[in-house]
Amino acid sequence: ITDDEERANTYRTILSPVLNLIAGSTLRRILAHLHCLSQQSSKNLMTVENISAVWGPTLMHAGGKSAEDWNKAETAVVGDLIKLYPKLFQLSPADLAKEARILEVLERHHSSNNGVRGAPSGDLKIWIYLFQRDGECCNVTIGPQKTAYDVCRELAEKTKIPAHELCLEESTLAGALQRPLHHAEKVLEVVARWGYCDSEDRKDNVLILKKDRLYRDIVPR
Repeated sequence: ITDDEERANTYRTILSPVLNLIAGSTLRRILAHLHCLSQQSSKNLMTVENISAVWGPTLMHAGGKSAEDWNKAETAVVGDLIKLYPKLFQLSPADLAKEARILEVLERHHSSNNGVRGAPSGDLKIWIYLFQRDGECCNVTIGPQKTAYDVCRELAEKTKIPAHELCLEESTLAGALQRPLHHAEKVLEVVARWGYCDSEDRKDNVLILKKDRLYRDIVPR
């Protein structure tokens, strides 16, 4: 059958008796998604042929004597269903307009991703003191994955001290408690934990960049 309308009618005649309401709705949503992906093939390389090769064995099993025969039949039928999705489910003008809006949003998303990006969400700017609480301080951007060593490496040039000779220290309770951070410790997690303290206890909490005393003590001179 070469005519698209006739093929869609044939598939509908075959599928309608064997699909209940839930199965039919599920198939429609899957094919809608795959059809939408295929419309973006110039950007995601997911042509109908590529999608059907992956989804064919998942959506159906054609039977036959060899795996090669199964794959060819599955790929051909699923590819047909994806291509014929609008005709197969007889989409109304409102449905087609909705599909067009989805594609428009995806186009804007792709365009914005190709432009200049802003700062990733989840980043926090904090002040880090250099060597003492009342000394000079620097504004440093802290992301979820930024470690204490990353901060040391970032500030090494400013301090003219190699990063491996620096450490980041947490000073809490107005300096009553001081703790050097492990080099792999996530700085954002340290700062976030201050939120569990009483406001009076945490108001003077700071991070201080210091020379690594342990390094100085163990390295032979």
